[in-house]
Amino acid sequence: MPHMQHNYCVVDVGWTYPAQDWIKCNKDGSMRGRGGSISCGGFFRDTSRKWIQGFGKNLGTDSVLTAELQAIYTALNLAMNLHIDKLSIESDSSVVVQLINNGFSPSHIFVHLLGNVKTLRGKNELILIE
Repeated sequence: MPHMQHNYCVVDVGWTYPAQDWIKCNKDGSMRGRGGSISCGGFFRDTSRKWIQGFGKNLGTDSVLTAELQAIYTALNLAMNLHIDKLSIESDSSVVVQLINNGFSPSHIFVHLLGNVKTLRGKNELILIE
């Protein structure tokens, strides 16, 4: 049997501070198995890493993109209720970030949820979704 060579890449993962006077929300959406139940959760911290608020919810059965979008929507709602003026939302879903930041078609499958996110985001100019 021939010797197989493996290439590895080490990636440091960790929480990064938000800019001064900003609040950071780290959020995630998840799905259990293919076509399984979805959920989302997240937490808010300030520039000193102080815990502000967290959230988690079960969302039934749907796609992981729905879970990711629901996490952002929930974070925006909670931020509005907490009167957070400067918010940075960190996401690990580049697809969702691109849809929110670059726009979407009116016929997109998630048009209603994306529209809700856009509406909430539009209420505050100081919201970054990265």
